[in-house]
Amino acid sequence: MAVRRAFAFLDGFGFREVCEAATIVRYATERVFLNVYHGRSSFELGIEVGLLEARGEQHGYSLGEFVRLVDPAEAGRLKNDCATTANEVAYGVARLATRVQQYLARVLRGDEAIFPELARQRREWADAFAADISYRQVGPKAAAAFREKRYSEAADLYESVKSQLSPAELMKLEYAKQHG
Repeated sequence: MAVRRAFAFLDGFGFREVCEAATIVRYATERVFLNVYHGRSSFELGIEVGLLEARGEQHGYSLGEFVRLVDPAEAGRLKNDCATTANEVAYGVARLATRVQQYLARVLRGDEAIFPELARQRREWADAFAADISYRQVGPKAAAAFREKRYSEAADLYESVKSQLSPAELMKLEYAKQHG
């Protein structure tokens, strides 16, 4: 099997294969799991890595999240390989194994301190994403209220997304506050 060949290096880091199914192979140490998967409908090849929790909860992180922590510029370029043939799977899994060795070195060495860093990064990304969505919804309403000289409403709307405002929008906010 392509996954076993490509990920044989995990044995040297204390990982053992603990489960195999048609589209997933699971490796684990006493504390960390690493799933190698082939998406059933997306055909994407990827990994999920996380801590094994005593309560049975298993919260994992993708390769992209590890790459973003190590090399944010590369994370923006990273795409999961898709594979529909045996040759594509073998090639993609080999590339994935290389990326795991490159970007998950800390996990492979047993450094569990990376997981709180990943959790913080995920929270920050989720907060930024939510702020962006909010801005995309509120920004046009605020601009319309400003154009229509409903300054009090514009000020309230701009204030609700202040961290996302451009310099020009910040000036509009101040103007709306003064004239609202």
